[in-house]
Amino acid sequence: MRFDFVFMQFESEHVIPYWTEHQYMWVLWALRQRVRGIDARIHIITYENALMPSFRDQGYLVGNYTELALQHTAFQAMYRPCSINGLNYEFQCFQRWNVLNTYMKAFVEAGNEVERIVALDLDVLFGLPWIEVWEKVERAYGAPLPDHATFLYGAIEVFTPRTLESYSNFQYWMYSDTDRIKAVQLQNNHAMQYDRMHPTIQERFRTQCPSFTEGDKQIHHFSDMYAIMWWTRMIRPRLLRNDTTMSIEGRYDTAPRIQEFSYRDVAERLECVSTHDVKGTRTHVELRNGIFSSLKNGQISPICWLHFVGGSKAHIPAYIDGMIHLRTTTLQQRRLEAEEVEEVGALRGVGAGAGAGAETLPSQLNLPTLLLLATLLIGLWMGVRAHVMARRSTHL
Repeated sequence: MRFDFVFMQFESEHVIPYWTEHQYMWVLWALRQRVRGIDARIHIITYENALMPSFRDQGYLVGNYTELALQHTAFQAMYRPCSINGLNYEFQCFQRWNVLNTYMKAFVEAGNEVERIVALDLDVLFGLPWIEVWEKVERAYGAPLPDHATFLYGAIEVFTPRTLESYSNFQYWMYSDTDRIKAVQLQNNHAMQYDRMHPTIQERFRTQCPSFTEGDKQIHHFSDMYAIMWWTRMIRPRLLRNDTTMSIEGRYDTAPRIQEFSYRDVAERLECVSTHDVKGTRTHVELRNGIFSSLKNGQISPICWLHFVGGSKAHIPAYIDGMIHLRTTTLQQRRLEAEEVEEVGALRGVGAGAGAGAETLPSQLNLPTLLLLATLLIGLWMGVRAHVMARRSTHL
């Protein structure tokens, strides 16, 4: 089976502002390591024109987010925000699926065969090789995965070209009528206290959100993740609802119905774990032999994927740094076994397409990680020194 992995880097106030070109390359490099040896292509749809040549030079397929988004100005006009997040960010969370659909349709029309589209957020890392993750999920599911599979709502979505177009059409269908927006949003149980919201957010809900009712003490926060949930409920035969306000019409076409899978359906049977928490507060994560493992309650389990939520995105370079050092060590050992044909610096070869033998290592180490390591070593040394001094004073 062929997989097309797609990162979408859209412009908003939530895009990681302190990331550099090297750090974007690190994320792409980390994915490349997880798809080595399989039939896979890696795409990045980006608004950063200056980075496109670098991405192409590394063998990645590149789409221009800004140009693709211009084909969906109609959706922008009909969008109604009902989110506690920033307006521009939340709109682009929806718009990205239309952009992805347009990009993949053009890719197919150009003569490329596409089977599975794996849409990824830039703050996701796989803990295992992708083919192992896929096989573990299929074993837990007990059958080949259907045409749409949610591994992590909004962050890891697997489509076929047909199901991707279906979801894009669903967004147009939903936002083309305020009654539909209201009907879908009121199904969302993620209600929040209105009087605790910032005045700017309160104003936005009062004036723009169809599901808001004056005097209501709660608001129904609605994101693209909830839209995907409701779309899957409409296409899942066992979860269809007899609600006349949600009748199918307009651009959205549900015939034939689409079978759908969610990670939550098989979480208890899955042989690896999904984690959002990478700060060490609830789940300790270690890199062992190239595999991220979770140490929790004395149990060691391989991690399927890590999602770096909120401020924990700052930790991504440190994790990839560990993968780089491990990969470098492995390559050094292989070269030594071949009687040290080259120096260690020769490890930085020219990267080919995903799954090819050659690779390019990111060219810059993570300085914050090195500083943190130095701080920890100094702290350890001072602790040992204090312990030794205390023992000496006891003997005196």
